[in-house]
Amino acid sequence: MSLISGLSSGLDWQSIVQQLTTVEHKPIDLVQTQKSQYEQKLEILQSLNTALLAFKTQAATLSTAEAFNLFTTSMSTNSSSYGASDFLSISTGTSAAPGSHTIEMNGSSSIAQARKISSKSFTSYDQALELTGEFVINGRAVKVEDTDDLNDLVGKINNLNSGANATEVTASILTVSTGNYRLILTSDNTGEDAFTIFDAGSDAQNILSTGLGLTDGSTSIKNLLSNGAQSEEFSSSSLSVSDMLDLTTAQSGTVTIGAAGNPNRFSVSLDLTKSLTEIASSINTASSAAGSNITASVVSTTEDGVTSYSLKILNTTSFTDDNHVLETLGVFQGSQADVAEEHISSTALTLTTSAGGGNMLSTSTWGQIDTGSDANNISNGDTISFSGVNHAGTKVSGSYTIADKDVDDVQGLLTAVQNAFAAVDGGSYTVTASVEGGKIKVVDDVSGDSLLTLSLTSNNEGGGSLNLGAVTASTEGYTMQLQEGADARIVIDGTAITSSSNTINDAISGVTINLLNVEAGSKVDFTVSRDYSGVLSSVQELINSYNSVITTINEQFYYDAEKESAGLLQGDATLSSIKSSMVSILTQSITGLPSSLNSLSLIGINSIIDYADHSKDGTLELDTETFQDVFNTNFLGLRRIFIAEGSTTDADVEYISHGDETKAGEYVVNITRAATRASVTGTEVLTSGIGASDLETLTITQGDKVAAVVLNGASGENGSSIDDIVNAVNSELDAEYSQSIMGNVKNTTDADQTTAITNNTTWSSIYSGGVSAGLVGGESYVIEFNGHRKNGASVSGSYNISDAASETVQGLLSAIESAYNNEVSVSLDTNGYLVITDITTGTSGLDIEITTPGALDFGAVTTSNLVGSKRNTKGGGTSAIVETDTWGVLDGGSLTGGEVIRFTGQTTDGTAVEGSYIVNLGDQIDVFLTAVETAYGENVTASLQDGRVALTGGSGNTPLGITIFEPDGKGIDFGTIGGGVTGRYSMSITASKDEGGHLVLTHDEYGSAASFSVSQSGADLALGAVTAGLDVAGTINGEAAAGSGQILRGSAPASGGTTSVEGLVLKYTGTATGEQGKITITLGAGELFKRILDDMTNTIDGFLDYRIESMTQQISDLTDRIASMEDRLNRKMDNMLNRFIAMELAISKIQATSDWLSGQLSAASNAWK
Repeated sequence: MSLISGLSSGLDWQSIVQQLTTVEHKPIDLVQTQKSQYEQKLEILQSLNTALLAFKTQAATLSTAEAFNLFTTSMSTNSSSYGASDFLSISTGTSAAPGSHTIEMNGSSSIAQARKISSKSFTSYDQALELTGEFVINGRAVKVEDTDDLNDLVGKINNLNSGANATEVTASILTVSTGNYRLILTSDNTGEDAFTIFDAGSDAQNILSTGLGLTDGSTSIKNLLSNGAQSEEFSSSSLSVSDMLDLTTAQSGTVTIGAAGNPNRFSVSLDLTKSLTEIASSINTASSAAGSNITASVVSTTEDGVTSYSLKILNTTSFTDDNHVLETLGVFQGSQADVAEEHISSTALTLTTSAGGGNMLSTSTWGQIDTGSDANNISNGDTISFSGVNHAGTKVSGSYTIADKDVDDVQGLLTAVQNAFAAVDGGSYTVTASVEGGKIKVVDDVSGDSLLTLSLTSNNEGGGSLNLGAVTASTEGYTMQLQEGADARIVIDGTAITSSSNTINDAISGVTINLLNVEAGSKVDFTVSRDYSGVLSSVQELINSYNSVITTINEQFYYDAEKESAGLLQGDATLSSIKSSMVSILTQSITGLPSSLNSLSLIGINSIIDYADHSKDGTLELDTETFQDVFNTNFLGLRRIFIAEGSTTDADVEYISHGDETKAGEYVVNITRAATRASVTGTEVLTSGIGASDLETLTITQGDKVAAVVLNGASGENGSSIDDIVNAVNSELDAEYSQSIMGNVKNTTDADQTTAITNNTTWSSIYSGGVSAGLVGGESYVIEFNGHRKNGASVSGSYNISDAASETVQGLLSAIESAYNNEVSVSLDTNGYLVITDITTGTSGLDIEITTPGALDFGAVTTSNLVGSKRNTKGGGTSAIVETDTWGVLDGGSLTGGEVIRFTGQTTDGTAVEGSYIVNLGDQIDVFLTAVETAYGENVTASLQDGRVALTGGSGNTPLGITIFEPDGKGIDFGTIGGGVTGRYSMSITASKDEGGHLVLTHDEYGSAASFSVSQSGADLALGAVTAGLDVAGTINGEAAAGSGQILRGSAPASGGTTSVEGLVLKYTGTATGEQGKITITLGAGELFKRILDDMTNTIDGFLDYRIESMTQQISDLTDRIASMEDRLNRKMDNMLNRFIAMELAISKIQATSDWLSGQLSAASNAWK
């Protein structure tokens, strides 16, 4: 069988099918041509869209004043030694203004420097220093332990230089030489007060001076006032100083205040576990008892919305510190001085018995010295040679001759050494030689780093054995303060300016001065001018972008008569609309501007007609002469032709912004209600406080943030006057806390719960709540945990214990930290409770659930767990008290019955609460705990854990808190009840007082959304319900506007309506109602171009974008149609081919039959023959 076309039929049917296919394909060809044209049109539209978007970007840029507020500067100096650029560089921002300024430098002028200090020298950087103590760098404590080496200290200090409360001080080790290493501390910032360091240890430790050599042991007043002194600034007046500084061991001591011999002098015991308010109270109480006029108070300062508190002591500048209490507060600071290098001989020489014995002195004669066996073998004429280098490294040498050993004394050698050093370098680097403990001692007279060396050689020409020993450094000379922290000081336009940074950006509006150098007597004159070239360039870019669009449209609209051709989009309605819209802005006047300067043509921007080049028809050109003339004579008028701006006639009305629907015009502003702030004012006069015997807890809730303030009305306490109350409340409102969650099961290494576990405790040693955890050595266990990070992200993880006898708790602590992305610190407190704390402050979603093996239990780890800091015992300290004990068993207690234990705080929902219990010696302590539970409600459980009061508020995070006030002098103390802390940022509420001495709480922001609530445990403050803030209300141009706080925003029109002020935003800061002047909205060409271009190119409803999408869809539809038509034609061709093939096969069969019949007939015919 053959499929060759026409082989059997003789008909070329394959050519017939191909010709028929060509004919049938013509409709498809037409569709393909249509598709090709659409694709070309789409490419043109996309190119146009790109040009429009570029134009829109430039138009938007020129619609704002910032685009025109460009400046250049020029400088000159009168210095003969330096150029102006050697002294400073200048940059400008958009808020600058043209003008000339002068910077003068006098004898007190300086550039800002970063403070850098050095420790004394140590022989190793990786061997234990065997020092203990604590010091404070920029408000954060560094604890030095006896096992710490220099590397450890560097790590501890640098670890504090991270996070939201970084010290901004960097530690490093300086290798002076092998065996000579120093700790270097450098401020990351310049400025006089950028780096402070205070000794916070005991006098016995003296960690900064004796220990590390960072200070010289003397102190001076850090913050000196004209008639007193002030501490450093702290974040709170009511929190413990030790807590704010994160001190491990808070010092206490008896300090003396007042000059010796002054009748106002007195001593007072101060404890850093107390707050600033309590410390001030202690000082005032002691002062009053001594009849002194010295007073202490807590003063506050607010900067950039952050309030800080300081202890202020007036009427004396004389203080005697004890255990660095005043230094820790920042009243004192340690001084730095250069240390002189000292060298001493290794051999201590003694005198013979006949010479009286004892150590050699400088007045001893050489014949008195014991050179061995209690005898002297020095001979007359013996010499002593010496050599070395001085402070600066200059060689020194000489010799001394003992002429008569019974007359010449050791001082002769010392004098010879001194004279030899004085004889070089013009006597600039002398030494003092002496005898100390029988040894030769040489001290560099110039303090600081020194190259001093000295060797003494006894030549013993007479055969003697005098040996003075090797002279080596006993004290390395060094400079403690390598660079003093200093502020930049210059005079700008006749005003003395001080800045902690060399970058001064707040002296001249919009101008930043970067100070590089100073020279007394020199000055730099500089001029700020408007940047004509910069503005011209921006405007020219706008023109170029405009021209690019017009050129693209022109190329489509042009008809070439010779070629009889035009662009594919000739006469296209979309392109016509685009061009018409753009040209209309060129020809229109800007509403609200004077006729002398209210159009683009008046500043030199004109449309051109170019008969030689059709593509340029309607494009723009800039007459730079006209433009520059307007720029120089009426810059603001030129700027208004482009930008959108608003101006008001009333000082209380401020233009904020406008929307795309806002229309140009002049509109009357009418206020029907001024905005107010939420507030509450007490009705109780608090001039003298809440009452000497009263306690009061005030809680303030703003959203999910709760501030709780416990006020104590006792004399000198935070509730003893309205000013103290205001300070205490504001201190708490301004405070920011890191969330800290704590377990409520104590883990120890013994059943009696006396020894808390640490991070180094092995798992097999743990008792949870006094019960063995049951983790056996050699066995493996798994601890699983899950929870949430601060930002609410879920966390899950596990820790595998492979051997409970060798692995420690630190493994779990590290595993949790790692799982929480190292955003938390995990530790065990001194009582054995698990504590997890956010590294940064602020509102937090931090929580955790821990699943433990055996009887191991950390309890519910939440903010709702509180434990007392004081362990109460019985039986002479043999065991902790329990709930069933009666009051009489307390060690050190002297209760007689009838005493009152008071408590106050806040419940799990932030409600203030207070209560009391009257001691009955027959009562079990549980009766007191029940009184606490009753006052706090059913969600709270009070108990004793190892003799400590414990408070638990369920299994979730809450702001639970309590303060217990025990009767004075009765030997009962539960300590501070702390543990879990709810994280939060500062609150936007401020406490103040009115003229009548009432407490006033006011939200910092205006409007109904800025709300808060209060709760009081008693009636001492007499605060009622909070009056809600109101939003501003009114109209603009008589049209509807919506208020939010002090913001009034023009509303969208009702369906079918119109408005001119939609999207117009004003801020009204006044209190009056009625008409408040007018606002004028001017919409320049930049704004108008931006709006029409947005209508064209907006991807949501822009008509050009719609056209592009529509054409893209048409092309897609045509592609599908072509494919469908091709498919049908292919099927038709296949059908025709199959039919022709069938025909060929049929003819082939017929031919084969015919051939067979012919053969048969031929055979038959032959047979007949």
